[in-house]
Amino acid sequence: MLHGTEPGAQELAAQFRDLAERLPDCVLAIHDFWAPERAERTTLRHNAPKVGRNDLCPCGSGRKYKKCCGAPDKLN
Repeated sequence: MLHGTEPGAQELAAQFRDLAERLPDCVLAIHDFWAPERAERTTLRHNAPKVGRNDLCPCGSGRKYKKCCGAPDKLN
C-alpha cells in the first residue's frame, strides 16, 4: 500500500474512493442480473416416501436402511 508521501498515492486514493462509491450500484446490478435465474428455480420434491432407519433398504439388499445405505459412513 502506498503512503501519502509516495508518488502516485493521491491518485491511488482517488481511485479507491471512486470504486467505493460505485460498488453499491454494481452489487445491485449483479443482483438484478441474476434475479430471473433465481425465480426459475423450484424446490426439489421426491415422489418416493421417506425411508425410516428401521425400514428395509431401498437398494434391495434385504438389510435395514440404518445398517446399509443409511449408515453414517455411507451418508457423507
